[in-house]
Amino acid sequence: NATSSVHESMSRPSRTVLLPSLGFLLVTGGFFLLSWVLYLWFKPLPPLCNFQIERLILKFMFH
Repeated sequence: NATSSVHESMSRPSRTVLLPSLGFLLVTGGFFLLSWVLYLWFKPLPPLCNFQIERLILKFMFH
């Protein structure tokens, strides 16, 4: 039993370090994905060539 308790105590620190760091990594990745989706959702669309359309209208109006 003494050897099994030594092995348990040696394997536990790696588990206590691995689980919080894995949780932190998953939460950080979730926040990153959520912020990326929100950015894509609220990003304004590019203008629909307003300058070229206005130039075309002015060309037909004055020629």
